[in-house]
Amino acid sequence: MDHDVSILAAPVAADPLWEHAHTDYSRGHQPRPVPRGLTADDSQWRSYLLQHTPNGWLLGAGSQLETLASGQPIYLMHTTAYLEAIRASSQIYQAPGCMVGALYCVLLTPGPSGLRPHNLGSWLLANKSHRNALVFEVAPGGPVPAKGIDYLRLGNVHLATYQDHRAFLTPAEDNQLRSSAVQRIRQADSVLDMLLAVACGADTPPDRVLNQLASVVPMVPFLGYLYFEVISEYLMLHSTGPRTRACAEAGEMNTLLSKDLAFAAVDTMGELFDSAGQKGRSEDDGRPMHPQSRIPRRCRGQALHLLGARRAPQGVGSAHPAR
Repeated sequence: MDHDVSILAAPVAADPLWEHAHTDYSRGHQPRPVPRGLTADDSQWRSYLLQHTPNGWLLGAGSQLETLASGQPIYLMHTTAYLEAIRASSQIYQAPGCMVGALYCVLLTPGPSGLRPHNLGSWLLANKSHRNALVFEVAPGGPVPAKGIDYLRLGNVHLATYQDHRAFLTPAEDNQLRSSAVQRIRQADSVLDMLLAVACGADTPPDRVLNQLASVVPMVPFLGYLYFEVISEYLMLHSTGPRTRACAEAGEMNTLLSKDLAFAAVDTMGELFDSAGQKGRSEDDGRPMHPQSRIPRRCRGQALHLLGARRAPQGVGSAHPAR
């Protein structure tokens, strides 16, 4: 596996749409505004995760946050199958998908024997040996805000992208796209109503919530992202196995748990990571995939908190679709 080293400049400040899609992990930050009527706000939920889950402390003191706050150079690893094309063009193309456009990297931590990859990076090096690894050094020039992007909050960015490029669609294409979106939401509206009601305090059995959420993923693929993140976060925060403990000692969440979950859910995940493609499993299909029988009641609250917090504050985003 070849290794190239490049120098990248620190990114510029994000515009309001992108700023809204970031979560602030710094101590004492102001909680994010949420719609009125929810049973818990952002700060209450974060406090619960920090204090009442085995690995919650990593949300405020993990190696990635410490690296950002240090102001020292940040080393990132990116794997690619197109090294020769990159060398020839001196360009690296972003990957499209749920992140709109992103260069997917993992953190490298300096140590006595060199740069040590994050546990996800170790997995990539072991399982993607046909790819080349590029190592970037990002020189921030000072401490970086402890913020991370939350792709579940990118709805307004996707909407703005559609509006900016809508003129490139034919009237028939635009009508087909809009009609499909409306039809999918209408097919899932009863489940969305249930989720909203529970987020506002209605008492619904946790298994029903997760089963109903899984059932509408084929209609609204975004809910596949939500389903995946809920289960993955639960596993990473509550796992106490040897591998998870070793990761925690290095200041890392055991992200391989989410990898295992994704590969168990989607047969083609090894070719293209797509959490919207994992259609979820309900009790009725006879193939138990998610550990819903072992997920405590708080996992239901986790799903509903994430769903309730998706909406941008007033003034962020240019349109709000009506039902």
